[in-house]
Amino acid sequence: MAPQELGEQAPMTRVHVLHDDHGGWKVDRQGVDDDVQGLHTARGGTDCHDIEMRGGGVNGKRAIIQQWYLAVEVHLWERSHPRVRNRHCQGTPANRVLECGAAVVSVVIPVYNQLALTRACLASLYGTSEPFELCVVDNASTDGTEAFFRGARGPRSLRYQRNPDNGGLIRALNQGAALAGGDVVCFLHNDTEMRDVRWLARLRTALAEPSVGLAGLYGARRLRRDGRYVGRTIVHALEGTANLRVDAIDVAAVDGVCLALRRDVLAKVGGFDEGYGFFHGYDRELYFAVREQGLRCVVVNAPFVHHGGGTRTGRDAPVAAPKDLAQRRQALARFAARWAHRLPSDVRSARERLADWLAARTPR
Repeated sequence: MAPQELGEQAPMTRVHVLHDDHGGWKVDRQGVDDDVQGLHTARGGTDCHDIEMRGGGVNGKRAIIQQWYLAVEVHLWERSHPRVRNRHCQGTPANRVLECGAAVVSVVIPVYNQLALTRACLASLYGTSEPFELCVVDNASTDGTEAFFRGARGPRSLRYQRNPDNGGLIRALNQGAALAGGDVVCFLHNDTEMRDVRWLARLRTALAEPSVGLAGLYGARRLRRDGRYVGRTIVHALEGTANLRVDAIDVAAVDGVCLALRRDVLAKVGGFDEGYGFFHGYDRELYFAVREQGLRCVVVNAPFVHHGGGTRTGRDAPVAAPKDLAQRRQALARFAARWAHRLPSDVRSARERLADWLAARTPR
C-alpha cells in the first residue's frame, strides 16, 4: 500500500506465466514465500511470458503478487462484463474497472488513530482474490494516519476522506458509503486481519443469492428480547476458535466488525441510523431493517482475526470507557424498544434448536 511496503529498491522477483492445456494459465512464483497463496488462473494472452517486478520481504512479495493477481482478476471480470470491457479507460489494469465507474466491490474502512492496526489490516488484504476499491474515512486522526494515506500508492484504487473532527463511527460509515463506487459495499473495522484471500469472494457469493441482503463474518442465530446475543448461538470463523463448519449460515444478527451488502439494499434501508450516536447499535438496526425487507442475513466461513475493542476503549480511544459502556447500554435499549415486535428472534429450525438444547446440557 505504502511506497516503502512495495520495496521499490529491493531485489527482483520473477513471476513465470505459462499457458496450460485447458485454455488457462499456470503461474510459477519463483522466489515468493510459501504463505503467498491463491494465485491461480486467467485466460487469454500469449502462450508464455515472464514478469519481473521489484519487491523485498513478505510484504513486498505480497504486493508483487497482488499487482499481477489483480490484472488477472480484472481480465476475467471484464470478459463477463462487456459494458466495462468495451469502454476506453485509462490507468493501470488494477484500476481500470474502478476508473470506469463500474467497481464490483468497495471496501470501506473508517479509522481514528491506531495506525499500526490499520497497516496490519491493509497488509492482510494483499492477495484478496476479488478486485476492490478501498475507501477510507479518517475521523481526524493525529498519529500519522493522514500522511500514510496521502502518500499511499499501490495496486488498489484508494479514495480517502478526512473529517475535521471525530463525529463517530456511524457517521463515518455513511460517509464511506457515499464515497464508495461499488455495486457491493463491504464495511470493515480496521482492527481486523483477514486469513483467507477468498474472504471477499465468499461474501460476494453469499450476496449473489437474491434472497440474501446482508453478509458478514460474525453473528448470532438468536437474539433475546432485550436485543442481546444468545451466546451459544454465536457463529464465526475467528482464527483459533472458529465454530462455523459450513460455507454460510443464516443468522438473526450480523456483527458490525464486517458487513457487506448490495448498494440497492443499503439505499432501501436508508443507510446507517445515526440516531444511535457514536459507535453502538448501528449493526443490529441495520440487519433488522434488512430483514424487514424480506431478506436473509448470513455469516460466511472466512477465517479472520479481530483485535477487540481497544480502538474504542484503549488509552487513545475517543470516548472514555465508562461513557462508552453507558452509550452501549443506551443503544441496546433503543434497539430493543424499536424492534420489540420482532424480538426475541431465532432463525434456527426446530431440529436445530433441539440439537443446540441437547448439546448445551451434555457434560463435556
